[in-house]
Amino acid sequence: MCAMYLVNDDEPSQFQARRVGILRDDVSLEGKPGLLVSIEPPIGATAGGPLARALLVPRHGDVDVDALRHGEVARPASVFVCRLESEVTEPVQALTRDDVSIVFWGRVNSSAARSRVDDPESQELG
Repeated sequence: MCAMYLVNDDEPSQFQARRVGILRDDVSLEGKPGLLVSIEPPIGATAGGPLARALLVPRHGDVDVDALRHGEVARPASVFVCRLESEVTEPVQALTRDDVSIVFWGRVNSSAARSRVDDPESQELG
């Protein structure tokens, strides 16, 4: 599995690209598949405190979760970055909107360099 990098899609200069690692790939939100990820280093300046793990859910239908799962992100993919309100313990967890809060709109990419704010190619949404 290849590494993925996360930036804030709304405010790209808020923090440097963060490496994300998949913790679980069997989680869904309101029927949409998502990925529970760790964030290294944690993002400190977010609503609700530091964010060390999050649920990433594609914002657009053309984002292939399987490609994200395998780190095969050909172009930046726009995702909802969600804080879980409780622990995900079930083998396959179907979450509702009450189980999460959207912290920000993010963008994931397979390259830290392509996730830089000043890279015009990384500005394209997936």
